[in-house]
Amino acid sequence: TIRKEVKGQVHIIQVEIKEGTRLRALQDTGAETTIIDDKVIIDMKGDIHIRNDAAMIELADGTNVKTLGRIAEPLSIDTGRNKIKSQPLVMELKSDQYEIILGIDDMESLGMTIANIPTPQALDRRGLLDDDIMLKIKLTLKEEEDEIILDEIQDLLKKNNKIEVGDFTNLPNSA
Repeated sequence: TIRKEVKGQVHIIQVEIKEGTRLRALQDTGAETTIIDDKVIIDMKGDIHIRNDAAMIELADGTNVKTLGRIAEPLSIDTGRNKIKSQPLVMELKSDQYEIILGIDDMESLGMTIANIPTPQALDRRGLLDDDIMLKIKLTLKEEEDEIILDEIQDLLKKNNKIEVGDFTNLPNSA
C-alpha cells in the first residue's frame, strides 16, 4: 500500500526496493532521473553494486553535484500498486525525510501523473507571481502560440508559394 505524506507541496511515498526493505521516496517532478541515497547502498552490504560511471548533475538550486554512479543491476521499486525495474543514480541525499528521489522517468513508469497544478494566471490572481515573471510567462506563451499558428498554416503557405506571378486573384488587397 502507498502511504503518502504531504508536507506543504512535498509528496513522500513508501516504496519497497527488495523484500523487507521499505524506503521513503520523494516524488520530484523536476528530477529527470531517480536517485537513491548512498547510505542505502552501504546498508545493503554488497547486495547492490554501483557502476563506475560517476556524473555531474545540476540540482534545482543551480549547484552541481557529483554522483557516485548508477546502480549496476536493475533495482525493483514497488509502490504496492505498480512495480518497475530502475537503475537510479547514487549520491548522498542529505535528507532525513526520504532515501529515494523518484524522478519523472520512473514516476511515469509507475503510472504516476501530475495533477492539479495551478496555471500561471491562477497564481497571478492570488498575488503569488510578480510582474516580471508574468511578463516572461506571457512572452513564452506568445512564442508558443506563434509556433502553433505557423505549423497550422504551413500547407497554405506552400500552396501560396506555387501561385505564379501575374495569376488572377479576387481577394482584395492581395497584391
